[in-house]
Amino acid sequence: MLGFGLDNLFTKSDSEFEAVQEFLGNITWINAGGCGVAALAMYRWLKKNNKLSKDTAFVYLDNDKWMHENNKKALETNDVEPTSCSHVALQHAKRYVDAEGEVNIRFRFQYKLRIESEAFVLASVNNINVWNPRFNRIQLVPFIAEQLGIDLSDIQLYRSDEHSFSYEY
Repeated sequence: MLGFGLDNLFTKSDSEFEAVQEFLGNITWINAGGCGVAALAMYRWLKKNNKLSKDTAFVYLDNDKWMHENNKKALETNDVEPTSCSHVALQHAKRYVDAEGEVNIRFRFQYKLRIESEAFVLASVNNINVWNPRFNRIQLVPFIAEQLGIDLSDIQLYRSDEHSFSYEY
């Protein structure tokens, strides 16, 4: 059992991963505050199913130089808190993908940061106050985890002004 609607999607999709993307792509506001969660969910699903490719990594895409530079510094030095970005995608099997399919990053984004650390992305996603609040984490993160059969229990669900993060990736 793959969960809500996924059994039927397999007959419509070319692959199980595309069915996962289709499921995520149909979630309200997934790309308005939920793209980091979606990228983590796709990554963890690929990992659980032994489908990670050699090039699989997270890609933070930005048009905001400050956010890009902050995340670059956080990744390199671990002395600043990672933040959100304009969009999170996965590089996987020589393509850039998100919950809605392949992403054309060439013309849409000025800055690209490749991130191989799942822990970094989790720390960024858990800096919840800098992500768009439209995506309803409280309701949707447990739903995504249940439907995909993955663990997302380490994703912070509630917004708070208090931060207690470790910056070791």
